[in-house]
Amino acid sequence: MSEDLRAAALSWWQEDPRRLESEQAAMHAVAPDLFWRYKDSGGWIGNVPLWPFRRRQPPGVAEFVGRRPFAVRITCGYAYPMVEPRVWPEQVSLPVIAVGWTAWHLLPSGALCLLQDRTSWDPSAHAADLIEKISGWYIEYHLIRRGYITRMTEYGIAGDDSLDRFLRAEDDPSD
Repeated sequence: MSEDLRAAALSWWQEDPRRLESEQAAMHAVAPDLFWRYKDSGGWIGNVPLWPFRRRQPPGVAEFVGRRPFAVRITCGYAYPMVEPRVWPEQVSLPVIAVGWTAWHLLPSGALCLLQDRTSWDPSAHAADLIEKISGWYIEYHLIRRGYITRMTEYGIAGDDSLDRFLRAEDDPSD
Protein backbone atom coordinates (compact mmCIF):
# COMPACT_ATOMS: atom_id res chain seq x y z
CA MET A 1 0.00 0.00 0.00
CA SER A 2 1.46 3.36 -0.94
CA GLU A 3 2.01 6.07 1.65
CA ASP A 4 -0.73 8.20 0.03
CA LEU A 5 -3.31 5.42 0.42
CA ARG A 6 -2.19 4.66 3.96
CA ALA A 7 -2.49 8.32 4.94
CA ALA A 8 -5.99 8.51 3.43
CA ALA A 9 -7.22 5.35 5.20
CA LEU A 10 -9.57 5.85 8.11
CA SER A 11 -9.23 3.83 11.28
CA TRP A 12 -12.13 1.69 12.48
CA TRP A 13 -12.80 4.22 15.25
CA GLN A 14 -13.09 7.05 12.73
CA GLU A 15 -15.51 5.01 10.64
CA ASP A 16 -17.59 3.88 13.60
CA PRO A 17 -17.60 6.48 16.41
CA ARG A 18 -20.42 4.64 18.21
CA ARG A 19 -18.27 1.53 18.46
CA LEU A 20 -15.47 3.65 19.86
CA GLU A 21 -17.80 5.10 22.51
CA SER A 22 -18.95 1.59 23.41
CA GLU A 23 -15.35 0.32 23.59
CA GLN A 24 -14.26 3.22 25.77
CA ALA A 25 -17.19 2.79 28.17
CA ALA A 26 -16.60 -0.97 28.44
CA MET A 27 -12.89 -0.49 29.08
CA HIS A 28 -13.42 2.25 31.65
CA ALA A 29 -15.82 -0.03 33.54
CA VAL A 30 -13.25 -2.82 33.99
CA ALA A 31 -9.88 -1.06 33.65
CA PRO A 32 -10.15 2.65 34.48
CA ASP A 33 -6.35 3.04 34.50
CA LEU A 34 -6.12 2.32 30.77
CA PHE A 35 -6.22 5.39 28.57
CA TRP A 36 -7.35 5.55 24.94
CA ARG A 37 -4.82 6.64 22.35
CA TYR A 38 -6.08 8.07 19.08
CA LYS A 39 -2.79 7.29 17.36
CA ASP A 40 -2.89 5.20 14.16
CA SER A 41 -5.45 2.40 14.52
CA GLY A 42 -6.08 3.21 18.18
CA GLY A 43 -5.69 1.40 21.45
CA TRP A 44 -5.07 1.75 25.16
CA ILE A 45 -2.05 2.20 27.33
CA GLY A 46 -1.77 1.99 31.09
CA ASN A 47 -2.27 -0.45 33.93
CA VAL A 48 -4.73 -3.32 34.08
CA PRO A 49 -6.40 -4.17 37.41
CA LEU A 50 -4.60 -6.85 39.38
CA TRP A 51 -7.69 -8.90 40.24
CA PRO A 52 -10.68 -8.28 37.94
CA PHE A 53 -12.04 -11.79 38.48
CA ARG A 54 -15.49 -12.58 39.88
CA ARG A 55 -14.08 -14.82 42.59
CA ARG A 56 -12.62 -13.58 45.86
CA GLN A 57 -9.04 -12.37 45.72
CA PRO A 58 -6.71 -14.55 47.79
CA PRO A 59 -4.71 -12.69 50.42
CA GLY A 60 -1.22 -11.65 49.40
CA VAL A 61 -1.68 -11.25 45.63
CA ALA A 62 -0.53 -7.62 45.54
CA GLU A 63 2.55 -8.51 47.57
CA PHE A 64 3.15 -11.55 45.36
CA VAL A 65 3.57 -9.32 42.30
CA GLY A 66 5.68 -6.86 44.29
CA ARG A 67 2.85 -4.32 44.36
CA ARG A 68 3.77 -3.52 40.75
CA PRO A 69 0.84 -2.83 38.44
CA PHE A 70 0.85 -4.50 35.06
CA ALA A 71 1.42 -1.86 32.39
CA VAL A 72 0.32 -2.86 28.90
CA ARG A 73 -0.16 -1.43 25.45
CA ILE A 74 -3.28 -2.67 23.69
CA THR A 75 -3.42 -2.07 19.95
CA CYS A 76 -6.60 -2.41 17.97
CA GLY A 77 -5.36 -2.91 14.41
CA TYR A 78 -6.96 -1.45 11.31
CA ALA A 79 -9.06 -4.62 10.92
CA TYR A 80 -10.48 -4.31 14.44
CA PRO A 81 -13.05 -5.48 15.52
CA MET A 82 -12.89 -8.29 12.96
CA VAL A 83 -9.43 -9.18 14.30
CA GLU A 84 -8.62 -9.28 18.01
CA PRO A 85 -6.48 -6.56 19.59
CA ARG A 86 -2.83 -7.22 20.40
CA VAL A 87 -1.50 -6.75 23.93
CA TRP A 88 2.14 -6.05 24.74
CA PRO A 89 3.54 -6.04 28.27
CA GLU A 90 5.33 -2.76 28.94
CA GLN A 91 7.36 -3.27 32.11
CA VAL A 92 8.13 -6.95 32.59
CA SER A 93 11.32 -8.68 31.65
CA LEU A 94 10.55 -11.51 29.30
CA PRO A 95 13.26 -14.09 28.85
CA VAL A 96 14.24 -14.18 25.17
CA ILE A 97 13.50 -17.90 25.13
CA ALA A 98 9.89 -17.21 26.19
CA VAL A 99 8.94 -15.29 23.03
CA GLY A 100 6.91 -17.49 20.74
CA TRP A 101 6.58 -20.31 23.25
CA THR A 102 3.22 -21.69 24.21
CA ALA A 103 4.46 -22.32 27.77
CA TRP A 104 4.57 -18.53 28.27
CA HIS A 105 1.56 -17.71 26.07
CA LEU A 106 3.59 -15.28 23.99
CA LEU A 107 3.43 -14.70 20.27
CA PRO A 108 6.67 -14.39 18.26
CA SER A 109 6.11 -10.60 18.25
CA GLY A 110 6.22 -10.54 22.05
CA ALA A 111 2.48 -9.84 22.30
CA LEU A 112 0.45 -11.89 24.76
CA CYS A 113 -1.34 -14.94 23.35
CA LEU A 114 -4.76 -14.67 24.97
CA LEU A 115 -6.95 -16.85 22.76
CA GLN A 116 -6.89 -20.57 22.04
CA ASP A 117 -7.02 -19.87 18.31
CA ARG A 118 -8.01 -17.15 15.85
CA THR A 119 -11.62 -18.34 15.80
CA SER A 120 -11.93 -17.66 19.55
CA TRP A 121 -12.31 -13.92 18.96
CA ASP A 122 -15.87 -12.69 18.48
CA PRO A 123 -16.04 -9.39 16.54
CA SER A 124 -18.99 -8.34 18.68
CA ALA A 125 -16.78 -8.55 21.79
CA HIS A 126 -14.99 -5.56 23.26
CA ALA A 127 -11.27 -5.26 23.92
CA ALA A 128 -12.28 -4.94 27.58
CA ASP A 129 -13.42 -8.56 27.49
CA LEU A 130 -9.72 -9.52 27.43
CA ILE A 131 -8.83 -7.78 30.70
CA GLU A 132 -9.34 -10.90 32.84
CA LYS A 133 -7.03 -12.85 30.53
CA ILE A 134 -4.41 -10.08 30.64
CA SER A 135 -4.47 -9.86 34.44
CA GLY A 136 -4.37 -13.65 34.71
CA TRP A 137 -1.35 -13.74 32.39
CA TYR A 138 0.47 -11.32 34.70
CA ILE A 139 -0.12 -13.41 37.80
CA GLU A 140 0.88 -16.60 35.96
CA TYR A 141 4.00 -14.80 34.69
CA HIS A 142 5.03 -14.32 38.33
CA LEU A 143 4.19 -17.96 39.10
CA ILE A 144 6.55 -19.10 36.34
CA ARG A 145 9.27 -16.64 37.34
CA ARG A 146 9.19 -18.03 40.87
CA GLY A 147 9.21 -21.63 39.67
CA TYR A 148 5.77 -22.62 41.00
CA ILE A 149 4.61 -23.63 37.53
CA THR A 150 6.56 -24.50 34.38
CA ARG A 151 3.97 -23.31 31.90
CA MET A 152 0.95 -21.08 31.94
CA THR A 153 -2.40 -22.74 32.41
CA GLU A 154 -4.61 -23.59 29.47
CA TYR A 155 -7.72 -21.77 30.68
CA GLY A 156 -6.36 -19.18 33.11
CA ILE A 157 -6.88 -18.57 36.80
CA ALA A 158 -10.07 -16.49 36.65
CA GLY A 159 -12.25 -19.41 37.72
CA ASP A 160 -9.60 -21.81 39.04
CA ASP A 161 -8.28 -21.50 42.59
CA SER A 162 -5.79 -24.39 42.36
CA LEU A 163 -2.78 -22.02 42.24
CA ASP A 164 -3.99 -19.66 44.95
CA ARG A 165 -1.82 -21.39 47.55
CA PHE A 166 1.28 -19.97 45.83
CA LEU A 167 0.07 -16.37 45.75
CA ARG A 168 1.93 -15.05 48.74
CA ALA A 169 4.87 -12.70 48.94
CA GLU A 170 8.36 -14.17 48.99
CA ASP A 171 11.62 -13.13 47.44
CA ASP A 172 10.98 -12.54 43.76
CA PRO A 173 13.58 -12.69 40.99
CA SER A 174 14.09 -9.11 39.88
CA ASP A 175 12.30 -7.98 36.73
